[in-house]
Amino acid sequence: MSPLTKAFVVLVTVLSILLVTLVVPFVAQVDQLRAEVTDAQAISAASEQTIRELRAERTAALEAQQAKEQSLNNTINQLQTQVAQLEGDKTALTAQLAKAESDAQATQAAMIALAESDKAKASLLENYVGQLEDSNGKLVESQTENVQLVDRNNQLQSNLSALERQVRKLREDLVASNQRVNRLEQDVVAGGGSAIGGGGNAVAVAALPSEPIYGQITETSQTAAGLTLVTLNVGSTDGIARNQSFVVYRDAAGSNEYIATVEIQSVDASQSVASVKSELQPIREGDFVVSAPSLSVR
Repeated sequence: MSPLTKAFVVLVTVLSILLVTLVVPFVAQVDQLRAEVTDAQAISAASEQTIRELRAERTAALEAQQAKEQSLNNTINQLQTQVAQLEGDKTALTAQLAKAESDAQATQAAMIALAESDKAKASLLENYVGQLEDSNGKLVESQTENVQLVDRNNQLQSNLSALERQVRKLREDLVASNQRVNRLEQDVVAGGGSAIGGGGNAVAVAALPSEPIYGQITETSQTAAGLTLVTLNVGSTDGIARNQSFVVYRDAAGSNEYIATVEIQSVDASQSVASVKSELQPIREGDFVVSAPSLSVR
């Protein structure tokens, strides 16, 4: 074997030993590196998970912050609105205060004016008292007049009662007169129609009307002695005779109102004059009359 070959073999052997020496640690390091890579991958995966979690937390934190910011913005807007309202209320209160001050000044001025018008009020009070006294006086006068009217009414009622009694008496007298006339007529017929009684005195018998006589007042007058005379539109042709009584009545609101009683004093053919015997009310032209025997009015 040549020295060169031996050298080459030795070199190869040495290189092989060196290579083995290098390969064995390298293989061992590769496994270790693989384990480290695996650990690094696990760490990387954990890091990525942590990063994802941190990102999620960051996103949630950002959303929460945005929500807080939105809430704060809403709160700020509400506060700004309240501030604007408060400003408006302040303006209104300022205006009310100014009005109150103006009203206070006006009230003070009115109080001063009222204080200055005490004399005028006293004068008005005196006038009012005077008017009240006048009113009281007028009230007393009215009450007095009312009492007088009541007395007058009572008097008129009494007069009416007296007139009614007179009317009843006239009816009775007329009935008695008619009876006497009937007896006289019978005596005249029995005695030959010329005289009555043993003394031979002639008694003239006037025929009395069997129906009531109706008429109307055409004129009223007063005598110097204060006697009231009335003129009737009926006379002797209607059956009127002296001393005959008539009832005067008035058509008031559809009912006949008694006015007075008159007695015939003088008679013409178409009219007659009568005097007032009793009077409830003043006789007026146009009042109606009816002969007393009937005492009935249409």
